[in-house]
Amino acid sequence: MVLAVSPNDTQVLINDQVRQLFYIYSVSGGSATTIGGMGNAAAWTPDSQTLYITDNASLNNTNEGITGHTDTLYVYNANTGWTTYALPRARSPIRCRQAFCPRMRLRIRCREMWPSPARRKPRLS
Repeated sequence: MVLAVSPNDTQVLINDQVRQLFYIYSVSGGSATTIGGMGNAAAWTPDSQTLYITDNASLNNTNEGITGHTDTLYVYNANTGWTTYALPRARSPIRCRQAFCPRMRLRIRCREMWPSPARRKPRLS
């Protein structure tokens, strides 16, 4: 599954969820870099140098044979390579939302579903 294309259209992120691998293919050279993992959303920085990929363990569904998802942030940088970070346990998927990081001006389009915030009942006095 294609998760993201770099803004300068020179690289493509593919997630092989059967083999649980990420591939970043260079369109011009045909070369690739890989790391093990699964993801549900990804975004490149505007300069196409850094890629952020998120995954959510709540996407596992043993009844449907979907396993291997973890609460992980994968970061690929053209200069330093791959780094992974454990994320806090995620909530169960319910509805779609976009993530936005204003500091990096980065928008991540999620294929994942997030729960709605709980609505508080008004207090009666």
